[in-house]
Amino acid sequence: GKCCKTRGDVYMSPTETKKAAKLLGLSVADFKAQYVEEEEVTVTMSLDPEQIPEGETGWTVLRHKEEDGSCIFLNDEGLCNIYEARPIQCSTYPFWPRIMANREAWNSEVRLEGDSPEGTTNEGEYWTIEG
Repeated sequence: GKCCKTRGDVYMSPTETKKAAKLLGLSVADFKAQYVEEEEVTVTMSLDPEQIPEGETGWTVLRHKEEDGSCIFLNDEGLCNIYEARPIQCSTYPFWPRIMANREAWNSEVRLEGDSPEGTTNEGEYWTIEG
């Protein structure tokens, strides 16, 4: 759940948006109304905005929780409510090329601000594969 609290937007492809909607038992339109902050307009959607085909969607950007800015799908136990349909952006974090490019980039991304190895001036833990 740490990645779900970092700054930045979460993008979902049209396929990911449809999978998440299905997992939650929602139509794509209802999913977008409840969870999507903005959406890319596709060519099909722009031809006649009044006649958007059922289930049509572009890339979407998820909303953040108002109270703390975390992902809208992060629950109180720190787990993802759409884990089985989470976007590839989430499933591959923090193993993105720009983060793994060098040790400095890695360490600045995978540790919470103020965290440092045990035994140094700031107590805290490195993020690990186990969480």
